[in-house]
Amino acid sequence: MKITAELFKRDLQIIEEITSANGYSYVKTAGMKDEDKILCSTPLREWLLLLNSDSFVQVNRSTIINLAYARLSGDSIILNSGRTIVISRRRCKSCKKAYVAYQIRKKMKHM
Repeated sequence: MKITAELFKRDLQIIEEITSANGYSYVKTAGMKDEDKILCSTPLREWLLLLNSDSFVQVNRSTIINLAYARLSGDSIILNSGRTIVISRRRCKSCKKAYVAYQIRKKMKHM
């Protein structure tokens, strides 16, 4: 069975991180160990079209993260799983801006 992004379309919010290598993407959902990532045939650029840009941000050339499972720390992002991802220099400003906007939206929802 070929696993594609369509399988995750119903509940994208469970996705914590998507990494890319050799034309394939590896999907990690919340609570999943790093070594149990799901191999998916959907390229990273197609994930970007599918994902909600309010919750997901591309932090470097090969990684997209869900802001709900991350916190900002200087020039890196720390996922709830403990993994640290360095933000590329090119995307640093836009990642920080997206993270701050996400936190503001999150606080407004709870008011």
